[in-house]
Amino acid sequence: MTTISIAFILAFLVSGATTWLTLPLARRFGFVDVPDEYRKRHGRPIPRLGGPPIFLAFFAPILGLLFFRGLSQVSRGLVMNYPQMLTLGIGATVVLACGLLDDRFGLKPLVKVIWEIIVGAFMYLSGFTIGAISTPLGGALELGIFAFPITVLWFVGCMNAVNLLDGLDGLASGVAIFVGVTLFLTSLHFQNSFGMFTMACLIGAALGFLLFNFPPAKIFLGDSGSLLLGFLIAALSLLGASRKAEAAVALLIPIVALGLPILDTLLAILRRWYKRLPFSTPDRLHIHHRLVSMGYSPRKAVLTLYLICVGLAIVALIITFARNEIILMMMAALLITSFVGARIFSGLGMTDVWNRLRRSHSAGERLTRDFVAVETAIQGIRRAGSLDELWAAGSRMFEDIELDAARLAWDGIERCWQGAASGTGDEWSVRLRLPPDGELVLRAGRAPGSIFGERSDLLEALRDAIAERLGRGF
Repeated sequence: MTTISIAFILAFLVSGATTWLTLPLARRFGFVDVPDEYRKRHGRPIPRLGGPPIFLAFFAPILGLLFFRGLSQVSRGLVMNYPQMLTLGIGATVVLACGLLDDRFGLKPLVKVIWEIIVGAFMYLSGFTIGAISTPLGGALELGIFAFPITVLWFVGCMNAVNLLDGLDGLASGVAIFVGVTLFLTSLHFQNSFGMFTMACLIGAALGFLLFNFPPAKIFLGDSGSLLLGFLIAALSLLGASRKAEAAVALLIPIVALGLPILDTLLAILRRWYKRLPFSTPDRLHIHHRLVSMGYSPRKAVLTLYLICVGLAIVALIITFARNEIILMMMAALLITSFVGARIFSGLGMTDVWNRLRRSHSAGERLTRDFVAVETAIQGIRRAGSLDELWAAGSRMFEDIELDAARLAWDGIERCWQGAASGTGDEWSVRLRLPPDGELVLRAGRAPGSIFGERSDLLEALRDAIAERLGRGF
């Protein structure tokens, strides 16, 4: 236990020190999150470079222990698991590089997912495999040929779940700590000293960063930090579970402990499916955003979600120690609670989902075409090097979705677009505010139908992209 305690302290100190040193470096090299007064409301540019401090802090105790191979049972376990630790280091490096590129230059969502799939496949081929899934009734379900896709999905899912949760100061890093503590106690129950050691490294690294990330944050995780934390949780939950008892709960325990980010991710997917939006479209409807909109301060919202994580951790530990009947009862309670939470925080009911499934195929094709046009325009707007390029990307979209007129007013500048033919009949129009005092006005010469009923969500995504790009300046 002495080695494990030293590992935690070392990871904590390295994380705190490197995070403090990172603050000026992030500003110098352009790793900052600029507020846009719409989605990003932090008031001033904040560094976002959490990946490197967490990476260095996590691996510092591991590298240090390599110099003392005969020191303890943990060091001997490190030697035995050296190939897996090397794989872990390579995978973490690739994930860190992906996150850094996204934070600095902005990667397309598809490119990021491809990176994540490659990492997941690499980890599977290197021995980080989910060969079976435990069941609440006891025993395990062998996956066979499905082991590969399930393993890749586990890595991709964990990375994106933590990434999507990173919307409030201290939330993602705090959740990672609670998950780490849960898996640490699980390893303690199974007397897995090496698993305890790696979790101590993760907890120390995340806690040292949280000192600077807790609201009001001095630094953000960024994609480099959130993706790395998700990757480490996914990998460490599979590392060292060599005994049958451990392997049986290797996946079930972290799934329960990660209940909050998993539920938030599933609700995000449901919202985008219901609105026919691309899954990469951002919004302010995540669970933490909903709490803030209900009147919670950011700090109170984070602390509330911490309490939920504590409850999930307790449930996960009960599943570890309890008999099958108790496990079944806990899982049933979790499902009911998740259903209620989904109803409250998704804003959708069973009727909404059923109506979405019944929509006609032809209307779906039209909506799909419009969504593709808006998504293409959003990507062009984000890459625009000038206001004229931004307006050109928008104008192509206005024509594709058959609007009649559009006007952009911002910072004393005005751009107008007129369609080839004006519509007749009742006029549809929408006015979107662009902070601080701009607006985007769109008009169509026909009454809103089912397409326009959906288009409010499309335009919300468009407004986010325009506001963010204008906020960065040209």
